[in-house]
Amino acid sequence: METATTGQKIRALRNFLNKTQEEFATLIETSREQLNYIENDKRQISILNLEKICDYLGIDLEDFFNSDDIISNISIAKAFRSEDLTLKDLQSIMSFSRIIANYKNIERLINGK
Repeated sequence: METATTGQKIRALRNFLNKTQEEFATLIETSREQLNYIENDKRQISILNLEKICDYLGIDLEDFFNSDDIISNISIAKAFRSEDLTLKDLQSIMSFSRIIANYKNIERLINGK
């Protein structure tokens, strides 16, 4: 079985979220053209944008890279996939997800896990 590329995983996640390239690019603050290149493995995604995607989905970068079936690793309900949410709402959710992830990492370090 072939390993999914970074671009393939990003496309699968975007499709899972029912977002167009334009919507998803806006969410991670890049252009639609850049996202298209990334999804087609013609360019590498920046770690900052990859972290934004992971924050939005509530997954760790480690999970992103270590799993071909990335969608099964999404641990939070996507109730906020609602079309009523604004870009600012989604970015707030991403920021909060990053805070939670940082808290979990600090807790893991303190407990020696």
